[in-house]
Formats: sequence, C-alpha cells, structure tokens
Amino acid sequence: MPDTSIQNSNSNTDPTFLTTQALHREIEHLKEILQEGITQLEKQQNIKFDNIDKRFSDRDKVVADTAEGIRREVKTAFDSAKEANVKSESNTDKLMAEQSKQLSDHKERVVRIESRNEGSGSAIHWVISGVMFLLAVVSGIFALMSRIVPPVINP
Repeated sequence: MPDTSIQNSNSNTDPTFLTTQALHREIEHLKEILQEGITQLEKQQNIKFDNIDKRFSDRDKVVADTAEGIRREVKTAFDSAKEANVKSESNTDKLMAEQSKQLSDHKERVVRIESRNEGSGSAIHWVISGVMFLLAVVSGIFALMSRIVPPVINP
C-alpha cells in the first residue's frame, strides 16, 4: 500500500499521486488475478495427478490380481504334475513287480524243460549226427561213381 504520510493538501489533485495509487491498485488486482490463475492451475494439476495415481493404483491391482491368478494356476499345474508323477511311479512299480514275477515263472519253466529234455536231447543229437554221416558217405560214393562210370549218351 502506498505511504499516505507524505500526502499534502493538494494530494487529491496531484496526478503523480493519483497515478501511483492507480498503479498500486492495478498491481494488487493483477496479483489477485494471477493468484486465482495459479490456484486454478494447481487444482487442475492436482486433478491430473489424482487421475494418474488412480490409474497406477488400478494398474497395480490388475497386475496383482493377474499375478495371483498365474501363481494359483502354476501351483495347480505343479500339484497335478506331482500327483501324476506319483501315480506313474506307482504304476511303474506294479508293472515292474509283475514283469519280475513273470520272468521268474519263465525261468522256472525253462529250467524244468531243460531238465526234462536233457537226456533226450543228447540222443537226438546222436541220431542226427548219424544220419548226416550216412548222407555224407552216400554223396561221396555218388561222386566217385560219376567219375568212374562215363555217362551214357543215347544215339
């Protein structure tokens, strides 16, 4: 505010004093206008920042919900895989036990068959060897005879 102590009786008519008062009044008015503009801008900026904060908050919630859903799905998948693996191991163990039993049964059968045929197997070998020897002798005789006796040619 202007200093009024310097005023004299002619101050009402002094143009410099009136001009200075008008300038001060206009400056105060401009300050008020600028302050209102700044306040409005601050309000608009706060609204924009609040909207941005809300977007981030919404996005964070969506990401958290998605991550939780993925975590549950992965856990379910791992639990299912674990359960399937346990079942598979159990089935494999049962199959191996069954195959081991079958193998033992087959071994026992082979041992019984071999023990039963042990004596007859050697006799069959002697018979086959004898027949082969006789065939070899007969083949040798035919070979010698074909060299000794010339073939007969019919005229």
